[in-house]
Amino acid sequence: MKKIILFSPLLLMALLMSSCAAIEEVVDSFSVKTQKGDYQKMNFTPKGVYQFPQVADLEIAQQRVKLSFTYENALSEEARKLAKGDFIKSQKCDVVVEPLLYVTTTTTESGTTSSVTISGYPANYRNVRNYQLADSIFFKHYSNMPW
Repeated sequence: MKKIILFSPLLLMALLMSSCAAIEEVVDSFSVKTQKGDYQKMNFTPKGVYQFPQVADLEIAQQRVKLSFTYENALSEEARKLAKGDFIKSQKCDVVVEPLLYVTTTTTESGTTSSVTISGYPANYRNVRNYQLADSIFFKHYSNMPW
């Protein structure tokens, strides 16, 4: 009887520690053929999103473009965001390189009017690809990337 009382706390701790194991839920799985010809099963679990960096070349226009927009009832910061979006839409580009924004806000009894003049170089992404070790020469500060 003394042995049972002596080992019961140890048995209880072992039982509690083994019951705290993580439960893994498999959402989806598929098989991948390896170089040897056999198949390896891969399971997907809902642990999060895995992202891999991508690298792209920019095709930048030679001429700087200058456009003006007017927005009713928009504050200065909101007008800046809207102007960048309208610039991208009107120039049919992916990004504005070196944007310069000049904002003038006028407040009257009827509301706030923001006039934005934006100038920049329209640019489009070309040759979008996954990051490779050869691309590390372009990223001096990030040459020791884990991927």
